[in-house]
Amino acid sequence: MSRNLRTVLIFGGFISLIGAAFYPIYFRPLMRLDEYQKEQAVNRAGIIQEDVQPPGNEKAITTSIMKDIFVQVQ
Repeated sequence: MSRNLRTVLIFGGFISLIGAAFYPIYFRPLMRLDEYQKEQAVNRAGIIQEDVQPPGNEKAITTSIMKDIFVQVQ
């Protein structure tokens, strides 16, 4: 087996593995939108979005924390 063919097979196998992993996560819900929406409606029944997700007017605290850490490191 030539070296180029072996390299192509290794990278092709890796790309196939990534595609097989992402199919049920990303592509299947896009192709079966009605089924996915019904499933999510059942899964999210009884969940109030305001209780789970805070309003968008809060400041991100990560920037101030990261600044404090960065200043301490220097």
